[in-house]
Amino acid sequence: MNEAFCDLCQSLFEGAVGQETGGNDNTPAVPEGTIRSQRHHEGVQELRDCARTRCRLCAVILDKISRGKLWKRFEKPGPEAPNKPPIRLRLVDYDVQLSIEIGPEDDRGQIRVVTLIAFDPLDTLDAEPLLSLPWRPQGECDSTSSEQSMQWAKEMLENCEAHHEKCKVAPKMTAPWLPTRLIFLGKPGHMPRLIETPGMLLEPCSAPPRYTTLSHCWGEAHPLKLTTQNRLQLSDGIPGHDIPKTFADAMEITRSLGLEYIWIDSLCIIQDDKRDWEYECTQMADVYRHGYCNIATLEAADSRAGCFYARDPTLLRPVVVEAKWHDRSRAVWVHRPYTDMFELSWEIDNSPVHLRAWVLQERLLSCRVLHFGQKMVYWECKEMLSTESGGVLLSPDVHFHGDARPISYYFSAVDHTKLSQQEAHDLVQVWCTGVVPRYTNAGLTFQTDKFIAISALARDVHRKLSSGTEMKVEYLAGHWSHSLEYQLLWFSTHPETATRLSQIEGVTAPSWSWASLNGPVGSPMFLLEDGTELVAHVSGHSVPPKCGDPFSGPEAQSRSVLQITGPCWKLLVFGWGCSYSAENPVVEITFSRDSTADSSITDADRFLLPIAIRLPNGRSSADYWEEYVGGLVLQKVDHAAETMSFQRIGLFTLCIQPQAVPEVDGNGWQAFLDKVIRLYVEHRIIWPSQIDRPSVQDATEITSDISEKAAICQTIFLE
Repeated sequence: MNEAFCDLCQSLFEGAVGQETGGNDNTPAVPEGTIRSQRHHEGVQELRDCARTRCRLCAVILDKISRGKLWKRFEKPGPEAPNKPPIRLRLVDYDVQLSIEIGPEDDRGQIRVVTLIAFDPLDTLDAEPLLSLPWRPQGECDSTSSEQSMQWAKEMLENCEAHHEKCKVAPKMTAPWLPTRLIFLGKPGHMPRLIETPGMLLEPCSAPPRYTTLSHCWGEAHPLKLTTQNRLQLSDGIPGHDIPKTFADAMEITRSLGLEYIWIDSLCIIQDDKRDWEYECTQMADVYRHGYCNIATLEAADSRAGCFYARDPTLLRPVVVEAKWHDRSRAVWVHRPYTDMFELSWEIDNSPVHLRAWVLQERLLSCRVLHFGQKMVYWECKEMLSTESGGVLLSPDVHFHGDARPISYYFSAVDHTKLSQQEAHDLVQVWCTGVVPRYTNAGLTFQTDKFIAISALARDVHRKLSSGTEMKVEYLAGHWSHSLEYQLLWFSTHPETATRLSQIEGVTAPSWSWASLNGPVGSPMFLLEDGTELVAHVSGHSVPPKCGDPFSGPEAQSRSVLQITGPCWKLLVFGWGCSYSAENPVVEITFSRDSTADSSITDADRFLLPIAIRLPNGRSSADYWEEYVGGLVLQKVDHAAETMSFQRIGLFTLCIQPQAVPEVDGNGWQAFLDKVIRLYVEHRIIWPSQIDRPSVQDATEITSDISEKAAICQTIFLE
């Protein structure tokens, strides 16, 4: 009998594991190791009561639900609570997996164990080493502010500084560097005060003092701020009763780490001085790169909430599960909480502070981050993601797939002086697939900060790209001149709510830039990879920078134009979200718009600009569709009646079944594109832009000359 398990949880590990193959009655085969669907508690409230009184497994399940911020959805039956992501409990490196489904079948929201998968169990002897692994915090530790938590954080810092080569890398500076201002804490009991740092660097042999930085949500309750009026007052001292709880907790953490200085944006930048604010924005990359450690308050909605939370220490201890299925050998598993890479990455990334757009660059530029959550303190550096409970989730010797890695890991690989051509390409790709989607999914209080709030990170990436490549790399309205064509294939994930940035006074972006939208943006569908070829090429550009600084965005009163050479097609048949097929069907074209707020246009104004083509990847299934051609949906601009000037309004993709793809030889992609053009010209879906568009009644004969004209490259201007 498992100690401290309720009867419902105990029953999961008793009886028969289940049927492993289909029976003679033609019933479908059951996946190996899967047992029957089984009722659990009759609702979340019953689960909560059981967890609080006796059952450790119920407590773990309850904790997973609460950490997923799903309480309200589970407790509201009906149409507001369908289609919830499953809650999964994994025991010992995926050997056992419980999938928990909570559905609104009635007012109680019944809980059901859908599957229990058991592969290779540990025997009792194998479980002992796992149980003996250290877990933290130890003893009666019911808060993230405990002495044990602070000691663990200090040990992580010391270990990182001593052993992590990637975290030791610092930019080569001609002289020691410090932010313009810092908060000097002194020893415990001393009153913090604002200091100006230039005089601290006069001694040539003295090393600059170490300092922490704070990432936090400002919220509606505006924190204590540095202004021109209180500057001298804060320099004399900041009384404890004036310091918001989040700031006070961050100061306590800093002292616990053995440091005496902290940088807090609202206290170290003069908030009502535009010149000082703009200057400090240009220094932000150095502020975070040179910081010894960043402190992130994951759950604090504003400066009043603080960094620390009470918690149940039993949730941090390993849970031992003994299975007594009569059709399997006796087995023991161990569940070690807070060690699932995917869950923890999601929890950090979706916390309130990391849903603030400004904080993305703070996290990526910082060499080390201590994330203070409700139940746990997390450590993140260039080589490791770990937790107080003892789980090492990311290290140079551990490989994880997909987005499970924290995004800062990818930046560490190029955090040195010289970049190879491949590393430069990789960095641009991470910008497109990691930085831009996360940044645009986060919130900005003022959309006028669209370029400024990511400018520090852009400066740092530009420094890296420029240091290692022989080519001149430019920053163009949120994009890089290196491999620019692929970057143009971003897409709007929520066009129904997206608006154009140009509608906001004082800041603008060209239509080809992801920054032109106020709304989430997805990764480009085509990336520079094997088997991908460009159909169009950027042959020139003019993007006048605001105040001479490209990282502040384009000049609002100027046109930002790309000169692109490639085929351009008139679009005869059109509908947003619609698909049009040719040859019953072999080739399918689909359109997606950037924003429903874009002004309506006539059919005559729509054009297609193919950008990239992906060659067949060898799949042979006739039912498999893949996007082989991707490009932009354009409209002519009002002032361009006699010129080929356009604005982007959406994206199009050509999806092809494999039997339609010609054999790939030296000119395979060109032959394939010619076939697509011919198909769509014949079906009156596209038309050469050089030829007057036919009317619906026009029976113009489709000649090879017409198709050839559609394939001819021409120069257009994209604004």
